[in-house]
Amino acid sequence: MAKQTAYDVVTSTVLAQLEEVSLSDYTKPFFTNTSAGLQTNIVSGNAYKGINQIVLMMLSTFTDTRWATYKQWKSLNAQVRKGESGTKIIFFKMLDIEEDDGSEKKIPFAKVYTVFNAEQVDGAPELDATPVLNPVERVAEIDQWLENARVGMGMPAVKYGQSGAYYNPTLHYIGMPDFDSFVSIGDATATCTAYGTEFHEFGHATGHTSQLDRDQSGRFGSADYAFEELVAELTATFACAAHGLEQTPRPDHAIYLKSWMQALRDDNKAIYRAAKLAQAAYEHLDSFSDDVELQQAA
Repeated sequence: MAKQTAYDVVTSTVLAQLEEVSLSDYTKPFFTNTSAGLQTNIVSGNAYKGINQIVLMMLSTFTDTRWATYKQWKSLNAQVRKGESGTKIIFFKMLDIEEDDGSEKKIPFAKVYTVFNAEQVDGAPELDATPVLNPVERVAEIDQWLENARVGMGMPAVKYGQSGAYYNPTLHYIGMPDFDSFVSIGDATATCTAYGTEFHEFGHATGHTSQLDRDQSGRFGSADYAFEELVAELTATFACAAHGLEQTPRPDHAIYLKSWMQALRDDNKAIYRAAKLAQAAYEHLDSFSDDVELQQAA
């Protein structure tokens, strides 16, 4: 029997966590001017679920996490500004259909809604007070490792102070929120969530045509886009383990991965293919520095 590598151990731990985590447990790792929590409907107070949460969290650049339809905003005496474009989300419900033989069956029915963020609205309710944040500790060795990778891949300086974390494949640069906007999640410190997020974006950067040349042409919501997200998050998981930021992969890695696994229609083999590419991505990043040996998960 072949000996498991450290990459195998970390991947196996994540796979085990996938069975335990729920998408509803997702928490954004950095602070916005509302909270560090989920995208919510301002009228019901409920968090959006599944792919709708992912769409609103990742597709928009807003720092406010409150959303509503045009009519819902109007019911709050708020007005969507002229010229603002809404974001489409999908709700599924089951319809009872009567068959020719008199039996009934349920079929899924999808309805599309357009929602607008509070930042697109005049007269939105005031935000709650800003919560106290946990301080992020910068780690000089990790900062140097990332800087070596950035320079080695020919990228400009990371653009901090952004409203979200992203990688721009056209201009080959990374945008990040300020480090002091990150928060702790469960047992993970704010330091872990901050570096984990930056590792994720560096994972994307390894796929550039000038680097490992992965297919990054998929649009949001496509299978190709979802697969690239798996690669980037597993790269971050490997990097967190390698730098000793966590004793074992955190459940929030698994929650993020699970969301994109569902977008891939639960393709059970996708994560193994992604893990292979993520190993190559991590080793590519590490090639610009002295070797940082991947630590096995406990």
